[in-house]
Amino acid sequence: MLALLCLLLPACASQRARVRIGVKPVAGQAIVAHMLKRLIEDHTQLRPVMVACADTYDCLQALTQQRLDLLVDHDVDGRSAATSAMSDTSPLPSQLGLTWLDPFGFESGYLLVMPTDRAVALGISRIADLTMLQDGIRMAIPADYLRQARIGPYDLLRRYGLRLRGDLQMINEPEMRLSALLTGKVDVSVIRSDDGFIGAVP
Repeated sequence: MLALLCLLLPACASQRARVRIGVKPVAGQAIVAHMLKRLIEDHTQLRPVMVACADTYDCLQALTQQRLDLLVDHDVDGRSAATSAMSDTSPLPSQLGLTWLDPFGFESGYLLVMPTDRAVALGISRIADLTMLQDGIRMAIPADYLRQARIGPYDLLRRYGLRLRGDLQMINEPEMRLSALLTGKVDVSVIRSDDGFIGAVP
């Protein structure tokens, strides 16, 4: 995960008393954003303010329009959304006026999971093996995964030659997504690698 910083220095300087931090509706990123807020409060004279935005694209638009100063985001999410926003193939289009700061040092990526007993019974040990499900796969995903540029569900299906059986099941709550998986309503589920830890946070 990375923090994005507004480089439009004159505009940012005029807001030095306040630092606006973009927050997406993703539990892991929201927790890190609040950690960042606390660090700013404890170690600077600035006043951090949390600002909600719908997704990475929305946050990037707010950054470029100087409605945000910082954004906590996953590396691939932010770079993909930035590239899509500018219709550019470079990793980070210079027209955005943004810079990627150093990574925080921990990971919260997407994972595709399947119940162990079913995977063993079918001989499935990697994503490509799911082609053995001849009727296609039933998949549960969080809504934000559908909006991912270049790494979303349809990109995944194309890359591995998989077919969907029925519609994608969009379930935002990790617990309900895993429940659908464990009760056999879907074959696979997309989760965040930190979903288990987030569920344990009181």
